[in-house]
Amino acid sequence: MKNAAYGLMQKPRQIFSLNSNNALLEFLLEGTPMVKEHLLDSRKEVDRQLKNCCEMFIKHATEILAGPIVDFIEKKVQTPTAAETKEKVLPEEIAVAVKEAQRRIKAHLAPLQRSMQLYLANKETEFILFRPIRNNVVGYFIQVEQFLTNSGYTYEDTLIVACPTPEQVSVFISSASLISYNEPVLPYGKKRKTSTARKPNVANIKESNVESASNPVP
Repeated sequence: MKNAAYGLMQKPRQIFSLNSNNALLEFLLEGTPMVKEHLLDSRKEVDRQLKNCCEMFIKHATEILAGPIVDFIEKKVQTPTAAETKEKVLPEEIAVAVKEAQRRIKAHLAPLQRSMQLYLANKETEFILFRPIRNNVVGYFIQVEQFLTNSGYTYEDTLIVACPTPEQVSVFISSASLISYNEPVLPYGKKRKTSTARKPNVANIKESNVESASNPVP
């Protein structure tokens, strides 16, 4: 329509011409607005958004459980700088990442699964969603093990790193994911309040003991 109006302005003398070059007639024919229909499959759109959300959750959960190893693999193995390529990574540095990842799994796996129970409330869906998280964590430990083998680390270095085998990681995840269903299910990051018992006042106990000693029972 914009082009038709521009053409009408460029041909002012042909507005009232009685032939096929009539500018007003061209404007009416070419400037008619057109309606375009767009069909959207709502189910496919919902599935696409759900898939993106699940992928984001899997990535976030993997970083929560194995964040130190993920950072090590991405920085030191996949995209190392020229200086890092020449300089060998100390086994003590790798050992810190491995131990921290194991600590995170032990501390955060059960609360993470409790949150999945709370918001999904479907064991089959929980299993489907947790399986790639588990595979990612085990896969990062495998990459560390392969890095040690391919980079020429000695047997003593591997003992310092103490990277568990894939089977050991699987067993460790299984033991850390044992959830007591008797406990209340809380969102991730929230801890159950524990009742604190009041400690007796030591001064009152001493005073009562002194009084009982000074006033013996006949």
